[in-house]
Amino acid sequence: MSMPTPDSSSSSSSCSSQPLPRPNAPRHASRIVQPIDLTATPQTPPKQPQYPYSLDLLAHHGCVNAICFSRSEQARWLASGGDDKRVILWDSFADFDQIAPLASFDGPAANIFSIDFSADGRWLIASGLDSRIFVYDLNRPATPSTPRNSSAHSAVSVLTQHAESCRRVACHPQEYSCLFSAGEDGKVFRHDLRTPDQPNNAPLLEARAQYTDLCWNPVSPDLFLASTNHTIRLYDRRKLGSNPTANLQSCLVSYTTNLMKPKPLFRIGHPEISSVTIDPTGQLLGAMMSKWYPTIWSLDDPHPLAVLKSEPTVDGDAQTQGGFRDVCTIKHGGFSNHVHSDSTYFAGGSDDFRCYGWKIPSVAEMESQRCEIKSVSDWPGEATVDTCAYGSKIYTVPVSISKPSIKLHGHRSIPNSVLFHPYLPLVCTSGVEKLVKVHSARRVGWYAHQSTDSRAQMTSTTVRATMSMADRIPFIFGPSHRAQQYSAARPEDEDLETLAMFDALLEREKDDHQALWYGLDPSREDDPEDEDEEEEEEPREHDYFSYDDDSD
Repeated sequence: MSMPTPDSSSSSSSCSSQPLPRPNAPRHASRIVQPIDLTATPQTPPKQPQYPYSLDLLAHHGCVNAICFSRSEQARWLASGGDDKRVILWDSFADFDQIAPLASFDGPAANIFSIDFSADGRWLIASGLDSRIFVYDLNRPATPSTPRNSSAHSAVSVLTQHAESCRRVACHPQEYSCLFSAGEDGKVFRHDLRTPDQPNNAPLLEARAQYTDLCWNPVSPDLFLASTNHTIRLYDRRKLGSNPTANLQSCLVSYTTNLMKPKPLFRIGHPEISSVTIDPTGQLLGAMMSKWYPTIWSLDDPHPLAVLKSEPTVDGDAQTQGGFRDVCTIKHGGFSNHVHSDSTYFAGGSDDFRCYGWKIPSVAEMESQRCEIKSVSDWPGEATVDTCAYGSKIYTVPVSISKPSIKLHGHRSIPNSVLFHPYLPLVCTSGVEKLVKVHSARRVGWYAHQSTDSRAQMTSTTVRATMSMADRIPFIFGPSHRAQQYSAARPEDEDLETLAMFDALLEREKDDHQALWYGLDPSREDDPEDEDEEEEEEPREHDYFSYDDDSD
């Protein structure tokens, strides 16, 4: 579905080079005169959240890989970054009919993967493919050296400790000067934003594998998660010394991520960890795992509590009928808080152009329903061929939550990131398209004096059919009359060439989730006298490699 096109005020040219607006200094284009007092009229959250309306934030010129709300000012500021190598700042409190870019920030030479705000809201941090970390001062206007034809703000400092792509920057939730970063060079660095000219070149953690994500515990802020390709570990920064290799094994918890299926053939799987996040209570860990399903752990328990699935509601094409799938892109999931519902929800983007959210039961309920198996011979008889266990020594069959409670529609390609607003009933999503989609429980914004005019409209549940090979060829392999007719479009308009490329990727990898599994034919020395015995030997633990034991 094509969403309404905003007026020219939403283009990138509207990004001002003036000092950035503070919460008590309203934009001229907005009717906002003061911060919203979200505690003045508390509303009872619904039992099950719904977001029937949506609007598009248009300003980017490429895929939007990262979105983030500020920790200060009631999460008023939304930052987005992506393939156009820019970070754009938005006001999430603005009237829906007037949301436009407030400022843009440049400097990266390659795609942006991660952005974050410091705890006090002063610093905006960005990182990505070019390995550098850019620090922007939101209190500082554009420098005099900024070209006249540029409306972007430049970085006040650039951190260069990483040798390869920096996958994640994570600001401490309380200490405004503390920043951690994780890179594909297998290193986690600790930075002090007060002294960027005195960098700490000694890594805090150093692994043989690539780091994929970091996450601070919002309740116990000395604890943080660090994930590599196949491991997730919880650390206490107070217990880490000066030896990054020794620190690697000084984790509090190493979470089980190995998979095992004994039916119909014994198979193992090692899904890649795309992202990790901790819920607002500091008790739950949620992970997005490539070629697998989102998985939930209790933060103090290495064995998983639940795996989140969905199936198409009717028979037919999986793309149009739906069903969670994570094969093609790096996904980032998110937890809701009490603003959205009395219950906790975890949501993530799917290759079928939707986002799915699952209601998470209590920890006690999930613990009582999961199953622990000491050996494959104890596998429950009622288990199906789809039943999967986690582990290598003790097998855990987590609760399977197979019915999503939330479905977010409206994307015309793969959504990669899902972000719940911590104070408003809003959910922001982004991905392959050049936009941030804002899903709302309301059609208008948050002020009584607000007009009924709104860019937010009822979201269509119709899913765009992927292009056929014949339709994709003109966009992928060369110019044509059909492709040239879009060449004069605004840079923030929909890019059919990118959509065609990811449609081709979806078709090529439609069965790629099977690549996760490895069949195991354990070698053994059979006694000739036992050849007629029907009993099959159970695969031994040492017959396959456990990433939980020695992946780093």
